[in-house]
Amino acid sequence: STIGRGIGNITHQWKKPLTKLNSHIVYMQALHFAGEDQKLLDEFTPTMFTIADTIDYMRGSIDELYYFYSGGMESVNLKKQIELACKLQQDKIVPNNINVHIECADAIHISGSKHSLANVLMIFFDNSISQLITKQIQQPTITICVQKDAKHTITLQFEDNAGGIFTKPIEKIFEAAYSTKGDSGTG
Repeated sequence: STIGRGIGNITHQWKKPLTKLNSHIVYMQALHFAGEDQKLLDEFTPTMFTIADTIDYMRGSIDELYYFYSGGMESVNLKKQIELACKLQQDKIVPNNINVHIECADAIHISGSKHSLANVLMIFFDNSISQLITKQIQQPTITICVQKDAKHTITLQFEDNAGGIFTKPIEKIFEAAYSTKGDSGTG
């Protein structure tokens, strides 16, 4: 049962990255078939880096399943994982003129799984971007602030200016398949 839930989580985590990989491939094929050779060459390198990052994220989620069942933990650099999640969302952030501010010292680390953290951040980004677009927010902004206090307690705050979450009870947002978006949401 636990292994089945783990595989279900991986399946859930892979849906958007697979869609992203497919869209990049279709775009590159379209440029090729349209005879846009110069644009294809111009787009090739940045697209390959994005594809490589996406595949690395997907590979990491498989590693995550292994680490979960083996009890493995690692030192995770929070800033790097936030930047990775942001980079994987650039295809939605840039065309919608969303400003992203990251306030996190380079030296803040936690013990855990970097891929689980990246997945949570990707979900936060997806939800924020969706609301910013849906509500047509002027000067859409996402701010991520990480602070470490004197007692070494780390707080990660993820904010946008789309108006907040109105789910009641609020605890439902942590359920794997819960979504307020109906059929278009994945939870």
